[in-house]
Amino acid sequence: MADLNQYSLEQLQGIVNLGESLVNNPQTREQFLRLAKQANPNLQIPEIATKDSFQTELQKEREARLNLEKQIQERDIRENLQKTRANVQSKFKLNDEQMSSVETLMVEKQIPSYETAAEFLVNQQKAAAPTINRTTDRPMITMPDAAIWSKGVGDKSKLNNIAREEAYKAWDEINS
Repeated sequence: MADLNQYSLEQLQGIVNLGESLVNNPQTREQFLRLAKQANPNLQIPEIATKDSFQTELQKEREARLNLEKQIQERDIRENLQKTRANVQSKFKLNDEQMSSVETLMVEKQIPSYETAAEFLVNQQKAAAPTINRTTDRPMITMPDAAIWSKGVGDKSKLNNIAREEAYKAWDEINS
């Protein structure tokens, strides 16, 4: 430490005034006291010790609260998931093995919803509805009278018109 004798009385008074202004200013007080503690670790400053102790306890409480909030949130999520699972199982009348298949589907197909996955599983397991087995005999196709076609011989547009009319008649006959 420098010898105080090397400073004039005015310089020493300026240092004291600076120190007082730093200590009395609310914006600089804590920093000044912390610097004094840093310069002399043996210095006892109750204001800083109390504040540090309070901050340490506050941090512990904050961590405990956050941990509790996390546990509560996880519990709520689990309960909501179980409730949703039970509702879907009831709605689609699925047994535990089928629900396990639903959950496997959710993972494999990346389906985020129990309901969507259950619906997918149910539809996947449904047997396809049998189609009506129609044994249709070949329709008896007869050529139209030559009298009908003879009107269009030599005129392509007339033949097209006659063909169109015959096609409409055949269509109506098939649909009836």
